[in-house]
Amino acid sequence: MKKTVGYQITEPDIEKTLNYLRTTIDKEATREHAIEYLREHQSMAHVVAHKIVENEKNKETKNLISHKI
Repeated sequence: MKKTVGYQITEPDIEKTLNYLRTTIDKEATREHAIEYLREHQSMAHVVAHKIVENEKNKETKNLISHKI
């Protein structure tokens, strides 16, 4: 798996994720499960962030065009 630049998994992230997993998915979740969960969602978050930026740029372009007309 490719590493996403800009975000490093931290100990507090692992602890919070582990707590989340234990309360919502599996009482027996481990630290390794939490790290895997964060890594999987890290790539998804990266893709979503790019899509949000793309959408914002498109809105700005539409606003510029509508103001020129």
